[in-house]
Order: sequence, then structure tokens, then C-alpha cells
Amino acid sequence: CVPPGVIALVWAERAPRNSAAQQIAMIFGGTGLRMALVLGVGMTLWWSVFREQTGYAFWAWVLVFYLFTLALEVALVLTGRSAAGNA
Repeated sequence: CVPPGVIALVWAERAPRNSAAQQIAMIFGGTGLRMALVLGVGMTLWWSVFREQTGYAFWAWVLVFYLFTLALEVALVLTGRSAAGNA
């Protein structure tokens, strides 16, 4: 969950702050990128390694870490945006 979150944070930092349309595209693009990467890697790991060992507990851990990194990313992006807006 961390690498897609870092990619989305870097993208959010480099996104233009003037265009509302580009900011919305960054939000949806970052969410889509993160979701696709986490689900893709998660499915690959589950089918190849964890399916018989953990059952569905693996997906509970993925969900917890996904939501944690998502909340952390949103907090960092909003903090950065408000600090940039005040400067």
C-alpha cells in the first residue's frame, strides 16, 4: 500500500495548484492508481502465496493498511495545500 501512496503524494506535490480540473484529475487518478496497484499486487500475492495459508484474513490486513495509508495521504495533501495557500 505504501509505494502507490508515495507515487500519489509525489503526483499531488507536482500537480498545478491553479487548475481545479487538474486537481480533481489528480485526486481521482491517484485513487485509481493506488486501488489498481494494491488490488493487482494483492490478488497476485493471494493467489500465489496466501490463499491456502490465511484464507481471507490477508484481505482484512490489506484493507486496514490501505485505509491507513489513504487517510495519511489525504491528511498530508490537505496540510500541504493549506500551508501553500497561506504562504
